[in-house]
Amino acid sequence: MRLWLSLTWRPSPTQPEYYLRKILAKKKDVYFIQIGANDGLVNDPLIRLISLYNWHGVLLEPLSTVFHNQLKPLHYKYQQLIPVHAAITPSKETIQLYSLSFSQKRWATGLSTFRKEVLEEKIRSGYVSRMAKKYGDLLPIDKQEWIVSETIQTIDFITLISTYNLTNVDLLQIDTEGLDAEIIRLFPFHIYKPQVISFEHENFSESERKTCFLYLEQLGYSMIILERDALAIA
Repeated sequence: MRLWLSLTWRPSPTQPEYYLRKILAKKKDVYFIQIGANDGLVNDPLIRLISLYNWHGVLLEPLSTVFHNQLKPLHYKYQQLIPVHAAITPSKETIQLYSLSFSQKRWATGLSTFRKEVLEEKIRSGYVSRMAKKYGDLLPIDKQEWIVSETIQTIDFITLISTYNLTNVDLLQIDTEGLDAEIIRLFPFHIYKPQVISFEHENFSESERKTCFLYLEQLGYSMIILERDALAIA
């Protein structure tokens, strides 16, 4: 599998994987934290890199069905990978996670978010209807039934790092449908400074985008801005 990937996989410069491979592939041992891992497979920027280079990491996914049915079974054989059913917040608590009620397909679970307004905007824009039609999902007649919520246990970064004995963090990978900037600000840069922070800026407002990029630049990072994603390089 690794030989096949090394010979055939050629990520595009429009993808974060291209830069992650270029920057981290030669590093002997890479340790990562992935926030919002989803199923760990479809559209996942790390799956091929994990397979190729035997990266070590902790993968957080809050959506219960996806975590138990997909992410955990995918990685259960690999001791260097630790799936965690939780979300990141400033302190240990419980919060509401909002998701689509009518589909467990990857396009739908990938829209799960702690900001209900982000999901509501996807519905308002017609994106959800178009994707449901494309993938053959039946929409409830009452739009009030399109969104469901579940209570999720959270963990803070300090507890996460100490619980799983992380001695280093080379990569912080984030995809939280709109909360990426807040997650970045929660990271304890006084303890570890990841060599790369890869995140999605697509759902940022313009002011959020500017503030987030400036914050990272003030921490000494250089920015690579892609259409949907961004990478901060130390």
